[in-house]
Amino acid sequence: MKPLSATMAIVVCLVVGTTVFQTTGSGADSDRGREARGPAVAVVGDSLAWQAAASIEATLSNARMPARVSVNPGHALSSPWAQNTLDVDEREGKYEVTVLETASNDAALVARDIVPVTRYSQLLDQLVAALDGRCLVIMNAKVDVDSIYYQPSAALAVNQVIQETAVEHPNVRVVNWNSIAQVHRSWFWGDMLHLSPGLPAKVSADSPPKATAQSTADREFAQALTRGINSCPDDGLASAIHPTLALRDPVSTPTLLVQPTS
Repeated sequence: MKPLSATMAIVVCLVVGTTVFQTTGSGADSDRGREARGPAVAVVGDSLAWQAAASIEATLSNARMPARVSVNPGHALSSPWAQNTLDVDEREGKYEVTVLETASNDAALVARDIVPVTRYSQLLDQLVAALDGRCLVIMNAKVDVDSIYYQPSAALAVNQVIQETAVEHPNVRVVNWNSIAQVHRSWFWGDMLHLSPGLPAKVSADSPPKATAQSTADREFAQALTRGINSCPDDGLASAIHPTLALRDPVSTPTLLVQPTS
C-alpha cells in the first residue's frame, strides 16, 4: 500500500477553492409552476463532477431542474467539506433530490483504512435519514483504475455498501457508473479514473473546465447523473418495486441501479 502522503486525494495535484454553480433551469421560476420543471437538485461531487461541471449544469438546466452543483476535487463523503455542503443543502430544504458523487475518494480512504467501510455505511445511513424521504442518487465507483488510487477490492466494497443502502432505503437510487465505464474505456484518461482528456497540471476547484472544453466523456457523465435523477418519482419517494425486481429491467421500470441506455 502506498503511503497516504503520496496518494490520499484522488487528484494528485494542487487543488484550490470550491466551485458552486446555481442554475434555475429553463422556465423553473416562471408562472407555469411545478409542472414546468423537474425536481430541484443538489449535486455534491469530487474531481469527476468537477471535470464535467459545465455539462452537468447545462444538462440539468435544459431538463428544467433548478440545481446547485457543488464540486471539490479530492474530497470523500467523510470530509468536512462534503459534510458541511450536504448539511447546508439539507437545512435549506429546497432540494427534492440530492446527488452524491464521491465514491472514488471514498474507495481511496477505505483502501488505506482511514475510513473503514463500516463507517462509510454509517455516513450513508445518516445522510438518508437527514434527507427524510427525499430522493438520494449515488454514483458508484469505477473499479478498474490505476492502483495509485485504490485496489479493485476497495471500490467493490464501497459499491456493495451503496447497493445495500439502496436496498434498505426506498428513496435511494444508484447510478452504476462502474458498469457504464466498462464499455466505454475511451472516455477515460491514462489513469482510467478521470475523464478524457484528463486533468490539468493545476486543478483549481473554483475554475472547472469551461463549456467549450467539455468532452464526450463529460457530457455522458452528466447524462448518466441525470438519468439517475429521472429515476426518482416526483415526490422524491421510491416506488414499491422490490429492488431485485427493479434491477431486471433498468429501462422500463423505476430503478435502483441506473444502467447505460445504449
